[in-house]
Amino acid sequence: MELALCHVIPRDIVLQLVLLLLFASCIVQLLIVSSYGGKVGLGDISLYGSSNSSVNTVFISTRSTLYVSDESVVCHMESHAGFIHASCARFVSSFRVACGLFLASFMVSIIGFIANTFFVVPLSKTTMFVLASEVILFVLPFALHSTGVIVFFHFCIYNAKKTIRAVVSSDGDLHYRFGYLSILMVVSEVLLLIGFVISTGRYVCALVCRRSLKQRDIVRGDIGHFMQHHLVNDDWERQKNVLKSHARSVQLEIVVHVDSGSGKDESFAGTGTGPGTGTGTGDEGEGGSPFFFRTVRCLSLYEMQCNNYPNTTPRDSEPTK
Repeated sequence: MELALCHVIPRDIVLQLVLLLLFASCIVQLLIVSSYGGKVGLGDISLYGSSNSSVNTVFISTRSTLYVSDESVVCHMESHAGFIHASCARFVSSFRVACGLFLASFMVSIIGFIANTFFVVPLSKTTMFVLASEVILFVLPFALHSTGVIVFFHFCIYNAKKTIRAVVSSDGDLHYRFGYLSILMVVSEVLLLIGFVISTGRYVCALVCRRSLKQRDIVRGDIGHFMQHHLVNDDWERQKNVLKSHARSVQLEIVVHVDSGSGKDESFAGTGTGPGTGTGTGDEGEGGSPFFFRTVRCLSLYEMQCNNYPNTTPRDSEPTK
């Protein structure tokens, strides 16, 4: 199981940190999305210095509603409502857009986390493709979440303040106070921002190092460094260990054969039939005879040419001066 995960999860510690930040952002976004439908959590707008209103605080509900502490509604889109202020309609529409963006960001974050963790490395052929895929799959949830945060804190709060000025009070100062859901929005945005910066910086650094390496001679230290940080195909490590183990076993077998064949060489001394004399068969005895090469006489170039052209000699083929 661990060996299989090593071939699936990126081995770079920087990319693992990016995936951890994306996972933490997914948890925070889950808390935000699951809180839809509650009356509190998005904060409130307080009125200061108002002379013609008894209302001090207006709460923002996740149901795209503005209401006061006594639950009297300031802004709410209803089909049977006789009059709806224009700023209230803009607040509701922008709020729904923000909710849709946060929901899309949460879904894309989950898909991006699963893809970055389990599918990018097996489907990649180069390390640069892994880094580029991580950046692309990370920028989508970051862009959606950033757009949702901008829509909420700019358009929703702005239209909510305009609605309060038009319906509740026309003077005084309005101040927005954060709720726990708005704080979670900021936390999730910070996590995504840090992950995006780290992943993009990792890709840019790898790209710069790759170009600088092409402009100079490659030394042995560079090869070892890049092999240690290679992210895609690490089968060479396993194959190297297998070859080393096989080499040790072969070396041990050679030593055993040499030790067992030394006594046989002594018994063959004087008879001319031992290993290396050219007359041994290599199959004396059963189950323990050493393997050796039989010496064969090789023809020289002179003899080969004489056999091919019996009536000529090598000197006849030499060019005349």
